[in-house]
Amino acid sequence: MRNFRGSDDHIIQRRATLQKLAAEGPQIRKIPGNDEILVRSYTPRRPTQSGSAAAYPVFVDYHGDGYTFGDIETGDDNFRLLSARNGLAVLNVDYRLAPRYVFPKGFEDAYGVLRWVTKNAPSFAGDMNKGFLVGGVSAGGNFAGALANVALDEGLQPPITRLLLSIPCCLMPQAFHLLPQYKDERLDPIRDNALLFAKLLREQSNAETKIDLYDDLPHGFWRFQKLPAAQRWHIDIYEGTKFLLEGGKGGFHVNGTENGLNEYLSGVI
Repeated sequence: MRNFRGSDDHIIQRRATLQKLAAEGPQIRKIPGNDEILVRSYTPRRPTQSGSAAAYPVFVDYHGDGYTFGDIETGDDNFRLLSARNGLAVLNVDYRLAPRYVFPKGFEDAYGVLRWVTKNAPSFAGDMNKGFLVGGVSAGGNFAGALANVALDEGLQPPITRLLLSIPCCLMPQAFHLLPQYKDERLDPIRDNALLFAKLLREQSNAETKIDLYDDLPHGFWRFQKLPAAQRWHIDIYEGTKFLLEGGKGGFHVNGTENGLNEYLSGVI
């Protein structure tokens, strides 16, 4: 085997660099409630100058997959990077799923976690004063948006400060009869919902907005990691989260396919 001079030192240095960038090993814990709810927490490895434990903005995420699939393994790699790159204390929630548990069991779990977080954020290095983000993908995005409304109505304290929603369902049940009209055109009505949501936030809440579009790609394209667009999508998530954390009065970030097959949105209300 060929010997490379200095290669050992180089590898050791690279390992140390990667460890500094990594999020703290995720921890699984149980949240007390009607049934014990599992959550997985992610914390950056960033020592403070004083040597004391650091605290970070909180991001609570709800996985997607149609309320019937998914668990705390869903999105694990993305949460590790999101926590490390953006300095977030991330909590991934394993709510109860249909058909074994009918609505509103899963939603009750989701809100129970939010209430727990408001009192226990320091236990996973969270600081609510630095930000309280709630988000999710698809079904999880629907949960997150609905939870924000419930939290607002019930006066949850500290209040949710940001929303990071990916392809959420924002339609009222009365509008479901419109869905068949989009079938033959291969259009996704959720895209227009997202754009309308952003428009309302701009006009009614004076929130800043940011929109990214991906051309000619199907729903869920980001799962195909070798696609350049999928790699860009992940970067846009990090940039979108940064946009939300650094926003002043408020911000709203939308990215999705221009042909209406997919969209990604994140916002502040």
